Amino acid sequence: WSKSGEMLFADYATRGFQNQHVLSLDMKNQQMETLIHEQSKTNIDNFFYTVIEEKGKILFASERNGWRQLYLLDLKTKVVTHLAEGEYYVNDVIYIDEKAGIVYFTASGKETGSNPYQQYLYKVSIEKNDLKLLTPEKFNHDISFSPDGKYFTDNYSTTQQPTTTVLRDSNTGKILVELAIADITGLNALN
Repeated sequence: WSKSGEMLFADYATRGFQNQHVLSLDMKNQQMETLIHEQSKTNIDNFFYTVIEEKGKILFASERNGWRQLYLLDLKTKVVTHLAEGEYYVNDVIYIDEKAGIVYFTASGKETGSNPYQQYLYKVSIEKNDLKLLTPEKFNHDISFSPDGKYFTDNYSTTQQPTTTVLRDSNTGKILVELAIADITGLNALN
């Protein structure tokens, strides 16, 4: 629902998951409109969308370019914009600052010289489409945001490096404090 209650947004997939639809229903005049229609010859995995009402946009994930990436639909013009285009896979949208128009997401396969399965945290402005890496260390990053979006915890590790947990600033990615390091001495003693 829109905040005013005048617009309903809904989605559905057809049997076989080869078509995904996002619709709007104007409650004043009972007019329904298809906003997004995704198609695939095989199937559509992990379709995601959210309405960013303050900016008049719908953010959605699509594999229309061969990679799972983020796109924006302008609700007024119906123009679709590709956000942070590239050859990498978007894993998840972690946090959206609707007021500032910033999307925080994890992605894999973008950082040269890194394990393509490791995920990193990025942010992108929906107005400027400027991508910024917030977790540059060559580890897998598991992220959790504070409710106000100002900070996030980052649990990073590899198969050879035990988990380190840090608190970071969400604007810059700067590490503010180290919170914990996993103690694996007992595990190492088994070898």
